Amino acid sequence: MHFELGFDFCTLTFELLLLLSIIISMNGKYIKVLDTQIYLYKMGSGPPLLFIHGHRSDVLRWRKMVELLAPHFTVYAPDLPGFGKSQTLLKGKHDLKTLSFYLKALVEKLDLKDLTIGGVSLGGMIGLLLAYQIQKRVRKLILLGTPSSSRYFKFSQKKMRFLKGLFFAVSHFPFSWVANTCIKSDRLLGFLLNKSFPQELQGNKPILSYEMKEWRIMPAQVHAQSALSALNFELPKNYKLDIPVIIFATHTDHLVDMDLAVKYLQKKAPVNQVIWLPMKRHVPIGDLDNYLVEILKPYLGPILV
Repeated sequence: MHFELGFDFCTLTFELLLLLSIIISMNGKYIKVLDTQIYLYKMGSGPPLLFIHGHRSDVLRWRKMVELLAPHFTVYAPDLPGFGKSQTLLKGKHDLKTLSFYLKALVEKLDLKDLTIGGVSLGGMIGLLLAYQIQKRVRKLILLGTPSSSRYFKFSQKKMRFLKGLFFAVSHFPFSWVANTCIKSDRLLGFLLNKSFPQELQGNKPILSYEMKEWRIMPAQVHAQSALSALNFELPKNYKLDIPVIIFATHTDHLVDMDLAVKYLQKKAPVNQVIWLPMKRHVPIGDLDNYLVEILKPYLGPILV
């Protein structure tokens, strides 16, 4: 009896200390990069790793992924300009080329060398552009669920035209104002999101609440500009990476034909390793950290080599 109480107390104390360390460690700070302020998280120790989050998210959505890497790397994890806590760009659009340009300036300001770049989905697309620009500074590129070309999105031509037209419209006032008003409405946003969920997740209030929060971490204009850029994404014709590239993907990605995307990436990055993950979607709905971290743990070795 005494042993059980002591064990429970120690376990509870450990969990509280762990939670406190996470809260403390996931505090970042603003850093001036060119004409904007980027909110940057830094944690861990070891060689530098730049972590680039995906679309409709910020670094905090990927906090457990960052914590998984922190014991092995000094992780630099910025909120992309216009996302999360980072300042919206006053000049220029939030397209992938521009976002990679600001990350290049961030890397140069921090003077990061022998750098590993890790990118998720849209963050991986930005990582592809960034690594190409600063190859001499980069040791390795890690991609998770990354479309290598807009040709491999699983959208019909009709839907692709509709999405491009929609995002183009929302990129401009007054459509961006209307979209922001809709996003701020609990009732309307909740209804639209719930309808977009798979049937087994419809009506799940915790997941719905989480996704609504994620939709509100960037203005509609930023959402539309970055999404439109992704739907038009193509690598330069002469693109080639001579650095090692680790590609994480799933055969059952519901947004991207990753089999074709991976084959194309292998042509552009001859030194590569492909790891197929047992995932059912492009990115899970809701708080995805636990799910992805548990999947990725067995494959951490290639990242560290």
